[in-house]
Parts: sequence; structure tokens; C-alpha cells
Amino acid sequence: MSYKLAYLRIENGKKLLKVEKDILLEDYNVIKEANQVIGKFNVFCDYYYMLEQSLNDVLQYILKVSDRNYKLDSPIKKHFTIMELNRLFTNFTNMFNNYLSYYEVDIKDVFGENSEEFKEIKKIENNFFDNNFEYKLIYNLRNYSDHYKIPITSLKDNANNSKRYFYITKDSLLDWKKINKHLKPDIESLDNDIDVLELLNKMKKIIYELHKKFAMINNHDVLASYTYLKKYFKINETPYIIEVKNEKEFKEGKFKIETLFDEVGIVGYNILNMGFISYGSYKKDEGFFFFDPFNMMFTKEQKEKLKLE
Repeated sequence: MSYKLAYLRIENGKKLLKVEKDILLEDYNVIKEANQVIGKFNVFCDYYYMLEQSLNDVLQYILKVSDRNYKLDSPIKKHFTIMELNRLFTNFTNMFNNYLSYYEVDIKDVFGENSEEFKEIKKIENNFFDNNFEYKLIYNLRNYSDHYKIPITSLKDNANNSKRYFYITKDSLLDWKKINKHLKPDIESLDNDIDVLELLNKMKKIIYELHKKFAMINNHDVLASYTYLKKYFKINETPYIIEVKNEKEFKEGKFKIETLFDEVGIVGYNILNMGFISYGSYKKDEGFFFFDPFNMMFTKEQKEKLKLE
């Protein structure tokens, strides 16, 4: 088995695949490993995207029905409005737990349960849990809605106000016999019921900060992999790896094309969304790595010294 680097380009409306050179097995393995690293990071970002969209769905709906121009002129319409709000809200709480679970499992599989990376994940989660009431509440509301009742049960609609308000009541949470022992004191200390819109707006900021901290854990490997794979790209040409059993079959047009570069464009978008425009990181067994795709971090002299050009 051997491997070749090829480029697909379009000339005069026709697709042409041009083989450029042979790829050593060592280089092929590095390409494959780098592709796996950024592929996993992309899936992690996909989970965040689904979480963010789930939150936006419930936010958009609650903003619509909170406006008193949206008529709740019958008990049935009022009932089903609250049910729809709960459906979207519980989708969000479920997606929040899915997001956390996925990243824990992924880091555990890649680095091991006793790794520093996995310990850092748990440390970040614990810090957010301990220091953000909203995080703690949303984390627990999945079990609440799964095993007890719907969370949003109170609606205040005053004709003197332009807005109506939806609440998770303090009493309902405290009536839950399986309430988390760490959450209960926070609920007991509340002066009022929990305003759902206010809760969601705070969670929007929290999940963004959480995602950025998570992304920093494996950022060295992600950025290094992205930079390594980018060197194979050319303007208006798409790189592919061709897997060949033997030269005879290759000449006969019998070979397998591996799409080991598909994740690169996606990860570039995800990296930009995370704010890693220019970045330097250090890993004990690999030393320093510098990521500077837009020539923002270093002078020309520094680039020459660091071998970035």
C-alpha cells in the first residue's frame, strides 16, 4: 500500500485530478492524525452550535409571547403557549447536558480519565457550577423536568405593563424531594420566583464563556493540526490523498481517494469564532507553538527567528 498527494482543480469547466507526489507513510499518518484532531474539535463545536441554537429558539419564542400584543385571549391558548415554552426550554436543558457529556467523554477517550486535560474539564465545570447560580439551576432542571414536572408554571400578565413575564417558581423547586443539596440553599435564599427571560439571557453569556474555556484545553493540538494541514492547500485547488495498492492498479485507474482535508475549512471557521486570531501556546512534550495566520502577532524578524516564514 502506498499514498500519493493529488490536487483537484477545474479547467474550462472540467474537473482534473493531478497527482503531485508520493506521500511517505510517516507523513500520511501525521495527516490522518491531524485530520482526526480537528474533526473531533469540529464535532465539539457542532454540539456548541446546537446548544446555542436551542437557546436562541427559546429566547425568540419567549420574546414573542412576552409582548402583550401577542394575545392570550383564552385559557386554551394560554395553556398551550406555556407548554410550547416548556418544550423549547427543556430542549435547551437537555442540549446543555448533552454538550457537557459529549466533551467529557471525548476528552476522556483521547487523553484518559486520569489525564491533566480531563482534570481541567472537571475543574472548569466545578468552577462554573459553584460560581454561577444559573449554571447550577439549568444543570439540575433536566432531572427536574424528566422526573418531576415542567419547570415554567407561572405567568404574570398585567394590563398596565407592555410585557408579560414567565417564571419558574421557588415553591415548585423546593417541593421537589430530589432537589440537589447544593442548589437548595440558593433557591431558599431567593426573594422572588425565577424570571425565565432573565435566566436565559444570563445563560447565553455563561455558555459562551464555558465554551471558550473548554476550547483552550486542546487548543495547542487543534491549532498545530490546522496549521500542518493548511500547508497542503493551494489557491483554487483541493488536496486529496490517493491510496494505491500497487503501481499496476494505479496506472489502470484503480485507487481509493481519501478525503482527509474536508475538516480544514470547517475548523478554520470554528477557530475564528473562538477568537484564536493569533496565539502562542506551550506543551511540555512539544514546546512552544505559534499560530499566526493573519500576520498579526509577530514582526518579520520574530517570524524568521521562530521559523514561521
